[in-house]
Amino acid sequence: MMKPLSDHRKDIMGNEASWQEATTSGRFTGKTIIVTGAASGIGQATALRIAKEGGKVVAADISTERLGALVEENTGLDLVPVSGDISTEETVVAVLAAAGGRVDALASLDKSV
Repeated sequence: MMKPLSDHRKDIMGNEASWQEATTSGRFTGKTIIVTGAASGIGQATALRIAKEGGKVVAADISTERLGALVEENTGLDLVPVSGDISTEETVVAVLAAAGGRVDALASLDKSV
């Protein structure tokens, strides 16, 4: 018999364990970060975390629809969507253009690179 899910959320002393995301305000202020694979999964989580901490995120992904949803659901964050296959020169040029001449970091989290 499986234990209820609540039993899996206790520490070794039997106390309720909890985790809450804590952002550092302004950590990425003035920085431009390119995040590939930004429309879903760990790429999306990375893009949102950076943007919540003040960074400009050039969010690259092959899915135009998911990128649109990401931006629409997160108004107020500096998310610049670029859709396309990051393994092509055309998309790389578009991503760099969207960065506006400044790239402070790159998080390559898609499957094609």
